[in-house]
Amino acid sequence: MMNVIDELCKKFNYSPILCRRVIKCTFHLTVCFIFTLITKIDNKLGLEAAFLPLIAVIVHPGRRFSATLKHAINCIFGLATGLVWALIGREIARACLKNKNMNDDMLLKHEYHRYQAALGIMYVFEFFMLIYHGWMRSVNHTYFSIVFPTFLVVHFAFSEQLMVDARELSRTYMVPFLLGISMAFFWNVALFPEFGSSQLGISVKNMIKQIENELKITNKFWHRMNAFEKTDDIDDLKLQLKHILENKNKLKTTTLSTNDVFKESVYEISYSHIAPKSVDVLLDELNKVVSNVYGLVNACQVLYLGLTNDKTMDFLTVEREIEYSNSQTVKRLMTSISKPIDTLHIRLLDALYLISDTVDKCYIESNNTSQSPTVNKLIEDIESNKIVLQNAINNLSFEYQTINNSFREQYHSINLEDELFLLSTFVINFKNSAERALLMMDQSVKLLQYRQKKRYKTLHINLFTKSYKSDPGLKSESQKFNAAPTFPSFPNFKNLLNSSNMPHIIFGLQVTITITICTFVQFMPEARRWSRNMHNPWVAFVAVLSLEPSSGATFYVTFLRIFGVVFGSIFALITYLIYGSKDTTNYGRIVACIIVSSLVFAIPGFHFFLGTPKYLKSAIIYIITIYVVFDASIDSDDIVQNFAKRCFACVGGIVALIVQNTIFPLRCRLGLFNEMSYSINTISKLISICFPGIDKNSDYDNIGVSLEEHKRFNKMIHSIEHSISKMIEYKTFLKHEPKIKGDYQPLDPLYGECIQIIKYLVERCQLIEALKFNSEELLHTLNEQPQVFKHRQSTIVNLLNNFKVISLSLATKSPLPPNMLSSRNAHRKMTDSIKEIFDKASQLKSHSMARKSSSEIYQVYSVSFLTDKLLVWNSVNSQLSEIIEFSEELIKITNALCGYRAFRYGFMARELNFESIRMITEIPLDNRQLEQRIRRRSSVSITDFDDLENGSNDDSDVLDDEYEGGEVISRLATLHKYVTLND
Repeated sequence: MMNVIDELCKKFNYSPILCRRVIKCTFHLTVCFIFTLITKIDNKLGLEAAFLPLIAVIVHPGRRFSATLKHAINCIFGLATGLVWALIGREIARACLKNKNMNDDMLLKHEYHRYQAALGIMYVFEFFMLIYHGWMRSVNHTYFSIVFPTFLVVHFAFSEQLMVDARELSRTYMVPFLLGISMAFFWNVALFPEFGSSQLGISVKNMIKQIENELKITNKFWHRMNAFEKTDDIDDLKLQLKHILENKNKLKTTTLSTNDVFKESVYEISYSHIAPKSVDVLLDELNKVVSNVYGLVNACQVLYLGLTNDKTMDFLTVEREIEYSNSQTVKRLMTSISKPIDTLHIRLLDALYLISDTVDKCYIESNNTSQSPTVNKLIEDIESNKIVLQNAINNLSFEYQTINNSFREQYHSINLEDELFLLSTFVINFKNSAERALLMMDQSVKLLQYRQKKRYKTLHINLFTKSYKSDPGLKSESQKFNAAPTFPSFPNFKNLLNSSNMPHIIFGLQVTITITICTFVQFMPEARRWSRNMHNPWVAFVAVLSLEPSSGATFYVTFLRIFGVVFGSIFALITYLIYGSKDTTNYGRIVACIIVSSLVFAIPGFHFFLGTPKYLKSAIIYIITIYVVFDASIDSDDIVQNFAKRCFACVGGIVALIVQNTIFPLRCRLGLFNEMSYSINTISKLISICFPGIDKNSDYDNIGVSLEEHKRFNKMIHSIEHSISKMIEYKTFLKHEPKIKGDYQPLDPLYGECIQIIKYLVERCQLIEALKFNSEELLHTLNEQPQVFKHRQSTIVNLLNNFKVISLSLATKSPLPPNMLSSRNAHRKMTDSIKEIFDKASQLKSHSMARKSSSEIYQVYSVSFLTDKLLVWNSVNSQLSEIIEFSEELIKITNALCGYRAFRYGFMARELNFESIRMITEIPLDNRQLEQRIRRRSSVSITDFDDLENGSNDDSDVLDDEYEGGEVISRLATLHKYVTLND
């Protein structure tokens, strides 16, 4: 059956996995709907039988088994928390009553004041529940699966009559919840199961295949750039580069999907030869290879920009250092190492193919009699390929040492050139990828040997464990530190009112106010009966689903919720007309009702629910509404009235919209600025980890990345990734947010560019940290040189200062200062100072003479070891140069968003003469044109200095309108290609 579905999906170009999941969810919901139609089962479901199809939508089987288990655990925890809280509140409220067996109408007549006190006590409990619900949703949106069942149970339990005892109330909510969850597990396992090691193995194989594809196209692009001439057409190269960038995004998506599947295996119980968690030893290294592949893609992009000078493929508007590279020198260097690059590329692909076969043998293929010799042959192939791959790595290193006699003199002297920076990132990432492949091949041999010992399948219980502990030989580096499960620490209530927690408190108050306005009649003795008659709890149901932590999101989600409620009610009306009524229906009508509700109404709903995240919030309430309205009409036989009452529930969405925009409104623009500020400030901390040793009192011999800093670095990376996801969410809903004051400006491209730059900055920091953490410190003796330390310190300090200024400007929406520091000049001076040291050392003709010189470099390192260090240093220096360029682009964006404070008096208040600078540095002029320019400039009156504020400047001197970045960048130090150390 699965093969038939796959063929049909292929014919109609539909996702087979999505099709299977829609079928499972439809079967599950249909069975739950049938149970509500059977009178005996419906009576066993308690007072709220409509909760059964509702739970069938919340905990649906259209996920991997582990994901279904995770949501079930969250739902059960929310059910237990809400039920306990509701029972405590109701029992305290019932203690106020003399006669607990009276219904609400009798209590209103005979015990009004006690009845009023009981309702007041229940509202107090509801108040604290709503604060908890809003707080948890604001802290992390994934907690919604916990707090939403809590809200349902507490709110609907407080709407029940006080005569209902705790036993009846517990049965009312526990039976539908547990029955729906258990049926979800049944359909998840019985129909198209998605669990075990096979799907995990397939995901890892897809990840390896995507890495292979990216390596192939980057290597092909390398050769195309080597054969490129400036007279050639760049359209083909541009298309190829776009293809590389698109595949990078696909690789990123595949990597995230594979890691998600791996994390979901924490909740699984698998029956296989090897536990799925053991793939961690390969997945850890594959994630590091992916980072190296990102470095290859970045190197290809920079190489394209350097050789073609095509600005259309560069989103940066600032000057790039790569523009000054000599294309002929670069191509000569590329030609000299093309052969070892090709050899290493072929061997690396062979190694990845063998690793993919290892995953296939260990996690996908079933046991058979012919498997043992196949595994032995695979182990022999891996062992032989390890030797060949190691030789290819050594060959590349040797060829890189002998790259060109113009850069190395008799293999003893070392020189630095800017063109090496261009190629070093590509070479070092290719080399690191191959070294990671060697490590994975070692682990593959261990996995295959372990697989041979396991002839029979066994039961592996991996619940809530973070690592695979069965075999110590299969543990990865990350598992040595993460073997035991971690639990959240107890919150510090002293920091409850910190500024970082204020948005959570505000959203909790907004939820409380919204639900109170919607359902205050539920806690009024005189209006409680009317509230139950109008199904007022469903108004709060719509309101709590419509309210989001930001104004723009609330606008968008409210529209989706109302759309789902209205159309769900219409389809419920159609379904009931087919069904007839409880007295007049027959089996034919029941079957027709089930078929129409499932095939015509439920399947499209689950398609949008599972396949289109954009319309998920509308689809889920649409499906629930169909069965809630139908179930409410079976007993009353008044479908039109229930249709109107359900549409009346849309008032909850309108109330949520009004509260969000009037009471402490949380604007998407404010949230976006805060998240951008936080991310940029955290990036400055990442840079301080990547480039330590800038303090005069620092230890020069230990300026690398320690293990503690590596862990702290990874934690900050995760926090930035979470912040980026929130930025994307804010940016999505920003267009739906009303703007009361000021003219509308199309700032969306600026927000998108800022988010993109933050992503690129994180990638560059990760590459630098990986290079520094996985190798010895790069030429730390150079840091002791006064001229190097001075400029290295200025580079990093200026860069950190600029990031902190940008972060503060975005957080406070205040203009930038006019005197931003130049990291680019300091970086160029640092590079030139290191060049001078090597130039002096290269003048000595022999290595023995160099050891006697004053240069401390040759006294510590051998030439070959120093060359490997220089390769890594070149790559780090290239990444740092890009970070500086990104920081300047962020300054331009911040200037457009927040403005800048210009100098009002003195020399710095005068506009800089950009045309003169461009005339000297860029525009070649003949003598006649030069004389005309000089004559025109000499005619400018000296009074221009005094009349700047009166606007009497010569029009020919105002040439800043071509510069879109604003004046703040013009106050940077002038950026020239060659900078002397005496500047």
